[in-house]
Amino acid sequence: MKLNKSKFIITVLILSIFIPAIVSASSGPSLSDILKYKNPSSFESFLSAKKNVDSSIGMANPAAIYCRELGYEYKFVDSSKGKSGVCVFPDETECGQWQFLQGECGQEWSYCAINGYNIITKTDGKNSISKDYAVCVDKDDKEIGSVTELIKLSEKATVGKSYSPIQESDEGGAGPLGPRAPSSFDWRDVSGHNWLTSVQDQGGCGSCWAFSAVGVTEAMYNIRSNNPNLDINLSEQYLVTDCHTSLLYDQSCCGGRKELALMYIRDDGIPDEECMKYVDDHGCTCTEDVPDGPKTCDSNCNYRGYKTPCSDKTCSIDRCLDWESRLTTIDETAYVSNNPDIIKQRLIERGPLAASMGYGDDFGGDWNGDIYECTDDTGRNHDVVIVGYDDVGDYWIIRNSYGPDWEDNGYFKVGYGECSIESSVYYADVETGGGCGTITENTILSGDLHSIGTCITFGADDITLDCANNRIIGNGDGYGIYAKDRSNIKVKNCRIEDFTAGIYLDNVHDSDFGVGSTLRIDDSIGYGIDLRRSSGNRVLNAIISDCHTGIGFYISDDNLISSTDILSSEYFDVSSSSDSDNIIKSSDFDKNKIVFADSDSSLELQWKLSVRVIDSNGQGVGQADVTITNKKGTQVCSDQTNPDGYIPSCLVTEYIHKGDGSKDYYTPHTITAEKGGDYDDRVEYVERDESVVLVFGTPQSSCGNIYDDTILQNDLYYSGSGACIYFEGEGITLNCNEFRIIGPDTEHAVAVELSDGSIGNDNVIKNCKIENFKFGISSSNSNYISGQKIISNEISNCKVPITLRRVEDMDISGNTITNYGENGANIIGISDSRIHHNTISNGNHGMWVENGNNNEFYENEFSYNTATDYSIGLYLFNCGYNDVLNNDFIGNKEGFALNGGSATVAGNLAKDNIYGLHSNNNGGEFYNNKLEGNTEAGIWLTGHNNEVYENEYVPQGRTKYLILLGGGHDNLIRNEILSGSTVYDIYSQWGAFYNELLDSTFNKAKFGYEDVNEELAIEWSSDVRVVDGTGYPLGSAFVTITDDKNNIVFQDYTETNGYIPTQKLIEY
Repeated sequence: MKLNKSKFIITVLILSIFIPAIVSASSGPSLSDILKYKNPSSFESFLSAKKNVDSSIGMANPAAIYCRELGYEYKFVDSSKGKSGVCVFPDETECGQWQFLQGECGQEWSYCAINGYNIITKTDGKNSISKDYAVCVDKDDKEIGSVTELIKLSEKATVGKSYSPIQESDEGGAGPLGPRAPSSFDWRDVSGHNWLTSVQDQGGCGSCWAFSAVGVTEAMYNIRSNNPNLDINLSEQYLVTDCHTSLLYDQSCCGGRKELALMYIRDDGIPDEECMKYVDDHGCTCTEDVPDGPKTCDSNCNYRGYKTPCSDKTCSIDRCLDWESRLTTIDETAYVSNNPDIIKQRLIERGPLAASMGYGDDFGGDWNGDIYECTDDTGRNHDVVIVGYDDVGDYWIIRNSYGPDWEDNGYFKVGYGECSIESSVYYADVETGGGCGTITENTILSGDLHSIGTCITFGADDITLDCANNRIIGNGDGYGIYAKDRSNIKVKNCRIEDFTAGIYLDNVHDSDFGVGSTLRIDDSIGYGIDLRRSSGNRVLNAIISDCHTGIGFYISDDNLISSTDILSSEYFDVSSSSDSDNIIKSSDFDKNKIVFADSDSSLELQWKLSVRVIDSNGQGVGQADVTITNKKGTQVCSDQTNPDGYIPSCLVTEYIHKGDGSKDYYTPHTITAEKGGDYDDRVEYVERDESVVLVFGTPQSSCGNIYDDTILQNDLYYSGSGACIYFEGEGITLNCNEFRIIGPDTEHAVAVELSDGSIGNDNVIKNCKIENFKFGISSSNSNYISGQKIISNEISNCKVPITLRRVEDMDISGNTITNYGENGANIIGISDSRIHHNTISNGNHGMWVENGNNNEFYENEFSYNTATDYSIGLYLFNCGYNDVLNNDFIGNKEGFALNGGSATVAGNLAKDNIYGLHSNNNGGEFYNNKLEGNTEAGIWLTGHNNEVYENEYVPQGRTKYLILLGGGHDNLIRNEILSGSTVYDIYSQWGAFYNELLDSTFNKAKFGYEDVNEELAIEWSSDVRVVDGTGYPLGSAFVTITDDKNNIVFQDYTETNGYIPTQKLIEY
């Protein structure tokens, strides 16, 4: 049984001794009219009831609605003219949507045929939907009525009406047109070009407002880029989903406001169509929960509810991963005054305009010849684009969003002053940085550039192009930046996408690209950077990604590529032909993707070597003499350390790659540090771009006890029982210097054992590689010891790599632990310690911690612990007040488990486990975690009094339960967005009761329970504020909240800021 308490009434009493509330007399609400009440299943309340409350605008494509109403499949098809809908019948034949509605095809599947009538097509324009329309007639040819009237098509397609624009001042500041204004104008034919993008089809969704805003935006990019064929394709779907929401209007398939959509594009931006394709063509049935309340949608849409758009897409799941880098914005939008002359001026000066109009039966629409007119000009229900006008015919030229097969290739005419077409007009404008072309002086871009073919050409020497982090976007042809016969030019802060070559240089010398800034080049079908007959150039701090070839040299010498990443090249990272003395320094790329066109070419690879000398306590050693010698015996650097132990970075050559395929290696390099009579330390360094730290200390060449700071000089092989190395004292550092300690793989052997008792404080074990012991590092203390550090060790093939007992104030960090028989780390009795930046994988439990308090576990990776059915990445047993932050739990049976005690679990990634995060305790707090692809459950609660909130769920089509209540009770789950489970978003097992779900959204059809006695309260938080007609908050207003049974839930007076305390209200 479900106890429904979801509808509440809010009553406001303003005491007469205070300033009374002022209620606007206008027909539409303003922000000051609204009593804000946040409840995703409820409504917005007004201080005073009004008739004709202004709302969202939405008119779905009537032809799509007709096809769906008769139960047929509706689908989109693309053509050279644009996107349009097709109705598919049960016998798999197809008919264009408008031809079907007009009775020109598919007659046997029509409304008339279904009801036993014949069908004819009339062309007299006496129809509010289209000039040509279908009429049902009986066997005697008597007219029964038009199909649109009989099926009430206009009513069914309309999901919102409006009576006033949101913004009522013309911010453009232009006056009326002068006497030379043309008598006609049409953006489809300006200078012989059509500046509009192709006509689209919104289908059965009331999203005309989104198509109006996007249509204007796309056209403005064509116009401002002076390129009628640019035709960027932006995502209307992005606006219709919950990516774009509004406090006042639905902004969904249940209607929206083009004004708000334009403001959103201006302030936040929307991505391209490929990032989030339009899928809401089937539409939804929009209903009202309460009179004059907001609309919600029916089960046709996956996502619905208060302020959750009616849409089959949701922002957090369905938009592309790189959406932020793909956003397009406008720079300006404003209302255009209700004056035909000013509208014409805006149209010519600014481009196509977003407009609203009345359409259909509600406004008495019909056709006077080919011009649309209305008998009622008081309101609007459909958003369109004004593209032109004609003074001789007295009409506006309008672009619709009902597909190119409607009327005149998707366009139609609306008479001057008809259908409120002039009452809510908005313009948009963009700055494109002056457009593509040749630059002859220093240039800073002020916006993205879109180009077909080559965009920027350098027309002078000694000039700089600063893209100011804007993009140069192509269509797969030409060059993003082109320079020929130039010198001393500079390019910085650019992102170049989708050209034949991102940067093409021919006979260019002594120029800088990305120096002191950033440079990114993506998706070139040829080269990221193509250097031809060019020398002395520098490319620094660049990222070149997803190109055919990253960098190409052709007859080019003495160029430097430094600190550059070349990623995901289709064929080659670097190509060279007839080149010499080019250098690639400190860059990340695949050395196996270097290709030479001839044997005479060569390429030198360099990197920076950083060296520091420290003592056994980690303090820098000054005035130590450091020399670096390459493989050929040549000394490349020699210097003395500064007081912090550093020498300046040394530039060294790794190898020279020759065109005949050979490599002349200069590594390994030998590094020697000396200081007086202290110990001399030598390191052979092979890898590139790493820092070397040399430590002065006592040499150790065999197993035994250590009494002071010790450095291994070689690998140790141990064949006995007990400990290979045993600490005799405290404050001792063991630096294995990357050497190995290899054990006998017997039951009792220990690699390193820390001192027992009170003398074991402040010892350090680091840089050890430990293999084949029962215990890698062990400490079994009868008394607590503190201050020990286990850092930067590699431990593999041990039964228990780390086992500790009775420790505090420890630092366990930077260790890599793999392939263990039992637990990667077994710790009993630990407090006030830090466990971080470790990688623990491939065993039973990654880390087992018992009786641990006030510890921090952060930025570790616990992965692929699957040895038993109960293997856990990190297990805390009887532990209190621990922080588990920003860890990765990947591929375990259970990622993380808490059993007894308390913990804060936040910012973690639990991915591809069977159970992501599990709490069997009292008092766990789980928030801001990401649960991705866990097969059984994202979060599993078998304990009590846990709080779960604001986590991200990414089921990847694999997660059975997003939240599993496994018998626990008194848990609070709040502010969760649950969607996409394979079985249940929330599932309650036997014994789970007194749990609360607060301010969360989920698919109610995906709530399941195992036993009838289980209980889960669905609740929402109210946020009520009272303001007067000017928006000023009202204190001491008496507010009453009652449920749908007229029971008083809450009563209180507002504070001086107009608010009452937030209240939890039970929906059911």
